[in-house]
Amino acid sequence: MPANDLTDLEAWEVVAFLRSLTRTAAKQISGDHKAGEAIFRGDGNCWLCHMVNGKGGRVGPDLSSIGSRRSPEFLADKIRNPDKSLAPGQMEPGKEWPYDAEAVTVVTKDGKTVRGVLRNEDTFSIQIMDLQEDLHFYLKNELRDVTHEGKSLMPPYDEGMLTTQQLRDLVAYLDGLRGSRTEEKKQ
Repeated sequence: MPANDLTDLEAWEVVAFLRSLTRTAAKQISGDHKAGEAIFRGDGNCWLCHMVNGKGGRVGPDLSSIGSRRSPEFLADKIRNPDKSLAPGQMEPGKEWPYDAEAVTVVTKDGKTVRGVLRNEDTFSIQIMDLQEDLHFYLKNELRDVTHEGKSLMPPYDEGMLTTQQLRDLVAYLDGLRGSRTEEKKQ
């Protein structure tokens, strides 16, 4: 392997990426996988923003293989407090998800406000997906303001919204998502 000039954080991100490519068996956790799927697709409304195996929303990160990338403890913490910085991310230091989960608000020069998730940004332009899954493209010189909120659009699911048992069930379902429909059917 040739030498490189990666920072420590970048090196760990490469390691994390390589580990994410390895399929691991779901851990045995105290929760009902089927009940968790019902929460995801039902009262939890998770599917409105998150996609699993091509079904669901596009506003939040695709969770089709989340069980192979994140621990059950991480998932439970993320559900209870989505803004908590739990681990460095792959896109920018201090972020636990790539750019596609960051809440951003833009104000156009004519005063129109659009809030959504950041999809792409460079020096001259920004792309945002709003909550209706419409993609907006702006040249920055045509905007009055761009606010990176530094948080997720996902609401916190506290005990009032999701009991401890429901959280266990939801985490059991998410932990079983390993990127293969064959594996998912076995559960």
